[in-house]
Amino acid sequence: VTPSVSRSVCESWSCEAFGLDDAASQKVSYMHSDPSVECGSDEHRRLTAASWAFLALWPVGMPSFYAVLLFKCRAHIRGHRPSFLSTSIRFLWKEYRDAYFWWEPVEMARKLILTSFVLFIDIDEGFNKLARTLVGLLITVLFLLLTQYAKPYKQPLDNALAAGTHLLLACCFIAGVVLKLCDESKEGTQEGQWGNEPCWSIVGLTSAAQAAIIVVATTVMLLLGVVGLLVFQVITASRPTL
Repeated sequence: VTPSVSRSVCESWSCEAFGLDDAASQKVSYMHSDPSVECGSDEHRRLTAASWAFLALWPVGMPSFYAVLLFKCRAHIRGHRPSFLSTSIRFLWKEYRDAYFWWEPVEMARKLILTSFVLFIDIDEGFNKLARTLVGLLITVLFLLLTQYAKPYKQPLDNALAAGTHLLLACCFIAGVVLKLCDESKEGTQEGQWGNEPCWSIVGLTSAAQAAIIVVATTVMLLLGVVGLLVFQVITASRPTL
């Protein structure tokens, strides 16, 4: 719930620029979620002013509040000495190993960055450029490495599922980069005429259709691999030990 609500709050700053003429020398920006509102107008300023309060209350306030509660209960959680407060917030730490009882606010921060805070990157033209996608890819790869190193969950299956989720998400971001590079390529252009076209010079493909086929095939293969890994983990965990 928190990431979806937070994204709605942050969309007040998310604008999309449009050229006023063919040369696009002059541009005007409108809210991406409500194109009837011009960015920078009095109405838009009122919306962003109200959004700052909701931003402090929900996207920033909730993870911070959870972190404070976990910090106050750290001795009881690590020492397996239940208190009223630690029991009340058990949903925040029960899935994690004692050393990583604080992981839930970190996971919430990851989701908020990927779904909400990236909207602050290139507010006017972020939807048309790669900066947000590249930042999302960087954050996802970082958390993939952290999850593999820390293995914060008590159950090995949960750790495998988290790693698989990060891997698939990273592939989605890479797919977004590839499709964006190839999206503006010209269909029917001969391979030798591509020159500096990014789809050909960077990716090695000549059309967005080729990129889409490869992206879908790769994603399906990775998804099957992750599912196979999870099935293997379940079978292994269910075997009796001597």
